[in-house]
Amino acid sequence: MTEKSITLLSVAARSVPAKHQYYRGFKNVVYLTGHIHSIEGATIWIQLTNNLNLLVPVTVPPGIRLPRPFKVREAVKMICQVQSHKEESGEPGLRVYARSFERPNVLELPNKSAFEKVVPERAPEDKDFRPYGSGYRASNACNQVKIAGMVVGISVRKTEVDPGGEVVQSGACTILLRQDTEEENVIPVKYYGKLAETVASYIKPGDMIYAEGKYRVKPVEIEGELVDGKPKVRRVPFIQIMEPSLPTAIDIVYIGGPVDKYPSWMIEMHQRFKRGAKRAGRPAKQTPAAPTSTASEASTTTGVTPATREVDVATLDLESHPLWATLSAEHQQMCRDNPEDRKMILGE
Repeated sequence: MTEKSITLLSVAARSVPAKHQYYRGFKNVVYLTGHIHSIEGATIWIQLTNNLNLLVPVTVPPGIRLPRPFKVREAVKMICQVQSHKEESGEPGLRVYARSFERPNVLELPNKSAFEKVVPERAPEDKDFRPYGSGYRASNACNQVKIAGMVVGISVRKTEVDPGGEVVQSGACTILLRQDTEEENVIPVKYYGKLAETVASYIKPGDMIYAEGKYRVKPVEIEGELVDGKPKVRRVPFIQIMEPSLPTAIDIVYIGGPVDKYPSWMIEMHQRFKRGAKRAGRPAKQTPAAPTSTASEASTTTGVTPATREVDVATLDLESHPLWATLSAEHQQMCRDNPEDRKMILGE
């Protein structure tokens, strides 16, 4: 997706989740409520706490202006969408684009205590801004992310513990999600905690997942640069998720639907990952000292012809095909029995 293709939501679409929560059939929505700290070009910096290093950026799509009622220090509620954006290092990153601007109600504002926290010594604190009307009860309404997609990459950082048993750095699992035909359009989501390695072990490339979480930034200090005596930082946006779950048709609209409605890239990617997994799982071939039989003799010995062997291998992969669970028992049997039927139904 390009910036130019992102548009504002209509009034009707804002009120109906089914009309604004999806991108290319995959759940992809951010509900964000906060106070406008500053506006820099097409970027609105949203303040959710008194720690100014944690301002989160929201991009306004080209050709769209922030409505006049909203200005610095004003509260704003936005429905946003997450899109892939490469970091300067070339690593997968993301941007969050605004698709609507509304006045929040009191239940949707950041919690009052968020503006009264103890700020780290090296971080700048906003000591003056105490927004009127912020909530007095804990609420997740001000920052919610819901996202689903096909897993195309996983990386894990192990938990680091010092000799005394204290955690020095928590474990992390980064999952790359894809939602459209462009292979480079991948969205990283991060899971933190002692279960990071376990979560990563239960997920493999080609799987579909759904996750809920929050939109955050990681402040990275810029060496040698200070602002008002504090280290200047570059805020790197990321999505922090809870434990991912298996998606349903509510999260990915293709699930449970007819086979011909699945995007071809999903089938192609899944098959590619399955072939890679099969190759990785095969034992290394041993070179025989001398050929002892022809292909036909081998067939006689094993009782399986080369053609039959190919069908057996394909059949073994059927249950892991992303469409398999959506087929009726009759269609599953047709795929097992006849290569032509299998090609017609599964596209193989």
